[in-house]
Amino acid sequence: MIVPTWFILPVADNGHGIPEAERASIFEHGYSTDRDGTGFGLSIVSEFVEAHGWDSQVTSGSEGGARFEITVFD
Repeated sequence: MIVPTWFILPVADNGHGIPEAERASIFEHGYSTDRDGTGFGLSIVSEFVEAHGWDSQVTSGSEGGARFEITVFD
């Protein structure tokens, strides 16, 4: 039996989505579209993902919102 050494953890919502032009910036420390936002959330996720040697990306969700995919490597 062959056991996969990776899997994709998807997280999606049905909000407004993230414009393609902004997707490269959303994981940067301090990035927020909410004037009261801290910009910490996705930068913390990015640091966690990178610290484990994984990969993350953002795409469009099937319901029009954002879809985040974290590729977890064993």
